[in-house]
Amino acid sequence: MDATPYLDLYHTDAEGFACMLRDEVLARTGITATVGIGPNLFQAKVALDITAKHVPSRIGILDDETFRKEIWPHRPITDIWGIGPGVAARLEKYGVYDPMGVAALDENLLYDELGVNAEYLIDHAFGREPTTIADIQAYRPQATSTTTGQVLSKGYAYEQAYTVLREMVDAAVLDLIDKHVVCDSISLFVGYASERADIRRLNASGTAQYIDGCGHLRSSTSGIEPAATDGPELAHRAPKPVQRDDERRRLVREAQAIDGIFVGEHGGKPRGGYAALFAHSNASRKLPESTNSFKKIMGYFDDLWAQTVDPKRPVKRINLGFGNLVPEEFATIDLFSDVKADERERDLARAVLAVKGKYGKNALVKGLSFTVGATARERNDQVGGHRA
Repeated sequence: MDATPYLDLYHTDAEGFACMLRDEVLARTGITATVGIGPNLFQAKVALDITAKHVPSRIGILDDETFRKEIWPHRPITDIWGIGPGVAARLEKYGVYDPMGVAALDENLLYDELGVNAEYLIDHAFGREPTTIADIQAYRPQATSTTTGQVLSKGYAYEQAYTVLREMVDAAVLDLIDKHVVCDSISLFVGYASERADIRRLNASGTAQYIDGCGHLRSSTSGIEPAATDGPELAHRAPKPVQRDDERRRLVREAQAIDGIFVGEHGGKPRGGYAALFAHSNASRKLPESTNSFKKIMGYFDDLWAQTVDPKRPVKRINLGFGNLVPEEFATIDLFSDVKADERERDLARAVLAVKGKYGKNALVKGLSFTVGATARERNDQVGGHRA
């Protein structure tokens, strides 16, 4: 926060204002907060991360002079906000291990190594940050969107995964109505489960079960992998043992051999992300209208689900996206629109939101959430579904 306007109001300085906030948090919660103070966003963040934790008051203060004195020689450099192991490894090639080394390095080398991102690194090495809180608050993106997703506890058969989809669309539409916005585009991403991992679990435990890609519940590996592959040239080959290597690591190694690993700010990962390694389906659709009607949006997702998802493969991940969000008054109205029906649906949704807001998210749920495979009630419990 930019505390400048509050200092005259409370007749104090920045440290005194921070003490007031820290003491209020302690009185209300019993938790001692830490505070970073600086002339800009970056120095305040570094003061919070590095200096505040090592002083009794839990308040770290930096300015341009103390930044050079205390932060320039600080190691490891990955303690500095925005510098991860990938950037640190690139800097190490030039003998740079702290912000002082970055400040002393030829800027052309940094641009050659990091491209346009070098500008941020150079500014931060000198404690500069041109963006202000006012800039952030005044920023208006050209387009807005919202996403929601979940990783399922196991591979879900097609129909059970569809149940989860309906729950997710219902919750997402309530969120749109709560924010008084409508959307005119949707997207769907489905990640499929790896049956090999489930097969390994069956081999390790006689009681393990899983739903295979055809939707059948299996409790043994019989019939999953044949003892020998059909064909005269392979008739005498010994049965192939089930792979014991971790599936993710194996696939990462394959990706590395083909296209390499991208080393980013938070370490290494396969190029294109892990989604590039595992089977998945995804699609998006531009809607012919701007709406936040569950009935209409669910209809569009039904079509997208039927056209996109493989009914023979178990589903492990579902992600939904809602694009081009605009205020509710821009909802599409034409000669075929039933304005009164749409408003009744919104009124009902707002009543549901009011009940959930007062008594908890599980105080009012659809019957769908009591069917086999539904996850909404459990997820509501995990994110504050009950309220005293």
